[in-house]
Amino acid sequence: MNFGEDLSLQVMLVHKSYQQYLNNLLKKIDVHQHYHILLLLNRLGGKTTQKILCTELRIEKSNMVAIMDVLLQKGYVTREVNHKDKRSKSIALTPKANELIKHLLQSLAQLENEITDELTWQELYNCLRVLTRVNDKFKEIPGIVGDTQPNVN
Repeated sequence: MNFGEDLSLQVMLVHKSYQQYLNNLLKKIDVHQHYHILLLLNRLGGKTTQKILCTELRIEKSNMVAIMDVLLQKGYVTREVNHKDKRSKSIALTPKANELIKHLLQSLAQLENEITDELTWQELYNCLRVLTRVNDKFKEIPGIVGDTQPNVN
């Protein structure tokens, strides 16, 4: 068994299947390519800074500004100057976004029930724990996920 090869294949196949499901689910939503930002904002209590979103999702600041402009224009978020740090922007979900998120979370819960019905709670927990640890290890490798410094060896 070649663990790296097997892991790579399984992660790629799961990702592909999950993306196909999401594409079908989100095809009627006008901000389908930014759903993950709305879900993270919801997880963070509906309000956070643009900088935190950039850090958590590993999105460049200039790209996040453009994304926020789209979400703002379509009525999914509000943006205002952060009173604690005038250089920072505070982002908050709107009622329109909350309705969309409610629908998304219901659909994702249905998917979860369908794909995990034969798995135990312990298996699910271990899967998430392992994937989180592997992702954390990737963050430690220069030039990989989230590294903004060029590798000068």
